[in-house]
Amino acid sequence: MFLAIVITIFLAPRTVSGTFSALIIIIFSIAAGMGFAGHLGLKLTPPSGAAPIIIMTLAVADSIHILITMMQGMRRGLAKREAIAESLRVNLQGYRVPGFSGHCGGH
Repeated sequence: MFLAIVITIFLAPRTVSGTFSALIIIIFSIAAGMGFAGHLGLKLTPPSGAAPIIIMTLAVADSIHILITMMQGMRRGLAKREAIAESLRVNLQGYRVPGFSGHCGGH
């Protein structure tokens, strides 16, 4: 399954550096999530055993979105740093609105 994800990640941006950076993000995200759960003393049960797959799914989606938006910016003529900043601005905007509305509705 991990090999299928690596191939899929490579096919999206078609760069070795993009694939490598996405894989590093995936691995560290899973390690951080599971390490934090272990630090809190949470037991690994069948439902919580799905956490690495869920974390991996979200990390793949976020990584690909950020990489593709960055590459589109570079094709439009932006410098690499500007393209990265624009990509983060565009992609992180989707987290602010639901986070804010969830915060307001939850209280």
